[in-house]
Amino acid sequence: MIRFIFILCFAMVSSSVIADDKLPEVSSLDINTFVAQSSKIDKVFNDDHTLDFTIEIPNNFTEKSFDKLKNNVTKNKLNGEVFYAYGPAIQDVRPYVSVKSKKITRAISAEHWFKNEALNYNYTIRGFETDETGNSYEVFYVRLDDFGRTEIVRERGMLIQNRIVTVGYSIPVDLWQSDKDTQIYAVKSFKIKNDYGVSVPERTYEYSFLDSLYFEYPKSWKFVS
Repeated sequence: MIRFIFILCFAMVSSSVIADDKLPEVSSLDINTFVAQSSKIDKVFNDDHTLDFTIEIPNNFTEKSFDKLKNNVTKNKLNGEVFYAYGPAIQDVRPYVSVKSKKITRAISAEHWFKNEALNYNYTIRGFETDETGNSYEVFYVRLDDFGRTEIVRERGMLIQNRIVTVGYSIPVDLWQSDKDTQIYAVKSFKIKNDYGVSVPERTYEYSFLDSLYFEYPKSWKFVS
């Protein structure tokens, strides 16, 4: 009974993480102006071509050397941070773009994966959208960095084979008004070059309670009530 209550409570909290607010839209910056002020990054990973991507980022951003990023290759799959670029500093903080690949070990949609992340790291969600399958999402949220400073993030995530790939553009609060449209354009410009589909590491069952609460759990779990 205790296990059932724990799972049920977790599912109820998880279902309330995502706000109903719409994602912010571009307010003033024209797309042609953005393109003129940005550079197209074309990344090819010889160790793992499933992550090859393109993205448009501001001209004044500097890409961090790949060998300084925290990642690893296991069975020809690249996981961790695979791209990082940062803009000019304002006081002691900077805007930055980061692309990450994270292996998953059980069947979970990108949407539900992000809900768990939001719970674990106390994100304040301001807008969220997902496709019909839940295998890709776009979100706008506020979080604290490692030093306790507030940053505003626009992020897209997608399920590719058995990994979640995310691209996030983080802005210090003081740059929000000037950089918010650039943030939107940059995140939306991110494209994985090839479609490798979705590989399910472990299927899930769906549990319903009183026809109003639904959640998924791995097939290997034993449901105890």
